[in-house]
Amino acid sequence: MKAHTILAHPHLVRAVRNTLAAGGIPDQDLDDAVADVQLRALERMQLEPSPRELAGWNTLCETLAVVYAADARRERELRGRFEVPLVGDVDDYADGEAEEAEHRVDHRRLAELLHTHLAEMSLPDVAFGILDGVANGMKRVDLSKEVGLSAVAVQGQLATLRRGFRARLKAQAPGYLASRVPRRPVRCRNGTRGK
Repeated sequence: MKAHTILAHPHLVRAVRNTLAAGGIPDQDLDDAVADVQLRALERMQLEPSPRELAGWNTLCETLAVVYAADARRERELRGRFEVPLVGDVDDYADGEAEEAEHRVDHRRLAELLHTHLAEMSLPDVAFGILDGVANGMKRVDLSKEVGLSAVAVQGQLATLRRGFRARLKAQAPGYLASRVPRRPVRCRNGTRGK
């Protein structure tokens, strides 16, 4: 008899199915598990001589079924350790309202911290003009003309303000708000981005 004929023998399939069920494989997965054990038996045949009788095939397939069930049990246990169940109703999170509320709180705290920072600093009027221009989306060239400084000086003032505010964030909200403030990439002369 050929291997594929023996592997489909009803006696062998029933023995494998019973072994898998006893090993904890759920009923709905038994057909797929039997097919996997049959495939493992065929792969094993490539490495070792195959049994000549049905009893030998039966022993081989039952052994493979025991190993398959143990592997599946270990995988379920491992998955169970790391899976986190959903809490509450899934529809509560579908529209992202909770995330938006968190961002509103973050932005409010960030604005309060910035306001406090600017109030405590003794900034020249030019710095407030630069901040106002940046907040309104002005281009640096137009901004430098409006405040009466060169574009390089405007860039330097902005860098100083950002550095001071970043230090304040690290001091007052370590790790929480600082991770949410995006750092602008620096353009190098060759066009690449630096740190």
